[in-house]
Amino acid sequence: MPNDRTNKTVGQRMTEAKQNRASISSVRLNKPASEGADHSRHYEIKRRKQRKSDVRARRTTYVVHRKPERAEGEPRRRSLAAILIVTALVLIGAAFVAFYFVASVDTITVTGNSRFSEQEIVNLSGLYTGRNILLYDLAGARDGIEKNPYIDCMGVRRVLPHTIAIEVREREEFAAITASSGLSCIIDRQGYVLDVSRRGDTSDMLSIRGLASMGFTTGTSIISDRSKLRPYTVMELINCMGDRVDSVEYIDVSNAASVKIGMRSGVTVLFGDSKDVAEKTEYMFRAITKADPDKLSGTVIYINSNGTADIAYPTPQPTAPANTDEPAETTDPDAAETPADTPEASVETTDEP
Repeated sequence: MPNDRTNKTVGQRMTEAKQNRASISSVRLNKPASEGADHSRHYEIKRRKQRKSDVRARRTTYVVHRKPERAEGEPRRRSLAAILIVTALVLIGAAFVAFYFVASVDTITVTGNSRFSEQEIVNLSGLYTGRNILLYDLAGARDGIEKNPYIDCMGVRRVLPHTIAIEVREREEFAAITASSGLSCIIDRQGYVLDVSRRGDTSDMLSIRGLASMGFTTGTSIISDRSKLRPYTVMELINCMGDRVDSVEYIDVSNAASVKIGMRSGVTVLFGDSKDVAEKTEYMFRAITKADPDKLSGTVIYINSNGTADIAYPTPQPTAPANTDEPAETTDPDAAETPADTPEASVETTDEP
């Protein structure tokens, strides 16, 4: 009988050995060989899936936690940027320090002054030389200058690199509001109160009557309280008159419904109320122009709301007879002496266009 072992190949013998071991294992476990092979194959597949899952989890963890890769040359660019930033900061600081010491103020100029000297205005501003031009409080300097009511500060500005320029406008005394107590409130043309004190002669200024009881204070405007009509009427009249206000002696607003204006020529104008001030002002000056220049003293002009002005000339006074030693002649001694008729004032009406 031929030997089967010698005729089988090595691979066939290895296959038979595996089958024999599998059959022995199945016999020991009292299980069929096919069931053991299926279990081994299922376990192997499950283990491979677990390995793949573990590998995938490790890869994901690595991707999440790993540091981003730097591009080639990036550290060098960052270092260069840092150097440039530091250099720029140093240069800016050096420029600021140089400007601080170089741009120091050595001149303070004042323009627009005539009554007050430059040094008086500089002292009011509180400015002085020697500091850096950026460190001055210009708003505070302006407030300090305007503590003097006669000075209106138009501006305080820097003129680089070494100068502070101050521009002022001096307020001029224009009108006086005189009280019976002797106190006079002096205002400028814009109604700004310059002084409240006992003044002597104020005849060279426009006199305003009817406002003394309002209690104005220095450094304020007479029209700051909008609820008061009479000060507004005065300022509106002054503005409408313009340069012609120099011919006005007084404005009386004691009665707001019957304003009275006195001219230096002796004419009295009964202006009426404070309505249509601009138009009525023009009527007034036209009527004064048309009046008889030889009869202006004592003349009264009535301004009507319909655009007309009535001119009432003063009544001529009778001339007293000359004193003589001769007795007066009497034609009829029985005749009773009758008083002469008193002449009436003549009135003219001017129609205004």
